[in-house]
Amino acid sequence: MPFSLRAGAVPPAVPPGVLLVEDALVTRFVRGPLRMAGQTLRWMSGAVHDAEGRLVPLSQRDWDGDEHAPVAADPAAVVRPDGPGGPDRLAGTWHYAGHWTRHFGHFLVETVPNLWPEPEATGGEPVAGLVAHRSCYGPAPAAPGRGDRTRPADLWPWQEELLDLAGYGGMPVEIVRAQPRLVDRLRVASRPVLLKSRVGADAVTLWQRMAASVQPAGEPAVFLSRARFHAENADDELKVRVEARWEEQMERLAGAAGFTVVHPETLSVREQVALLRGARVVAGSAGSALHLAVFAEPGTTVVEVGDQRTPDSPLPSQRLLDEACGHTSLFVPYADEQALARVLEQAVGAPS
Repeated sequence: MPFSLRAGAVPPAVPPGVLLVEDALVTRFVRGPLRMAGQTLRWMSGAVHDAEGRLVPLSQRDWDGDEHAPVAADPAAVVRPDGPGGPDRLAGTWHYAGHWTRHFGHFLVETVPNLWPEPEATGGEPVAGLVAHRSCYGPAPAAPGRGDRTRPADLWPWQEELLDLAGYGGMPVEIVRAQPRLVDRLRVASRPVLLKSRVGADAVTLWQRMAASVQPAGEPAVFLSRARFHAENADDELKVRVEARWEEQMERLAGAAGFTVVHPETLSVREQVALLRGARVVAGSAGSALHLAVFAEPGTTVVEVGDQRTPDSPLPSQRLLDEACGHTSLFVPYADEQALARVLEQAVGAPS
């Protein structure tokens, strides 16, 4: 199955593949309001164009009705800003990484999958670095100015580790914001993941490739606790979606059922991958931490516990990830102590 699709979702508009674009132009990122059918959405532009100024559709982010995501609105052709005073040029062959986010979960399941081709460039020349547009979420640069220029990315340590596992470690990363960029040769690959809509086989192959480079830790059942993360972000209601009392209960019940309780943010990425790769059962609250299950082997059972955002139903993104990775999905409603105890015990094979 090439894609794990949400019910009602459509396959990508452009067939999956890889293109090598000579003398590529990466246009600047722009975003604005879009009003349609009584609904206020957002549009964005910023894509790859070829030597003639023609759009490379493979570089666009598809849109599938998500009101929180902007609609790609790039022109079919642009006038290239060549000549004196034009954009800076990147020499050699680079890889286009889509939209670059600093949010762990989105980076893991939306940005990293765009690195699914092996690092060796089409044509045999090694990839010199990564080029990406800034995240399509968050405040957008209003106009070119200081701080908005294309510049090397400041990477979090966990981003460096994920890039290293994907085979792109140590490479420069250029983020395009309010200024365009020219590239001698730019490799553009299809985006295998559209969050909440589809997860492609190329993404799964990459996650498995990354996990294969790490020795499994050998813990059969792992519970990914967010208690410390939530305690450190207690004043941010957007990040904290679980009451502290319920966090404590989940840790207690998981320990009683035989789970190893871990706090992912206290571990290196490699340590996290080692735990997930070796686990037969993975459990935790809905959200970014549980997305780490993409590194677990096919056949792993993934137990998702609802939070205050979605207390009674699983996140569509998690179900799609589980399906694509060959995992068995189980769901427990938020703050249902009896259900959690029963499901955790059954998942590890303990008597109920």
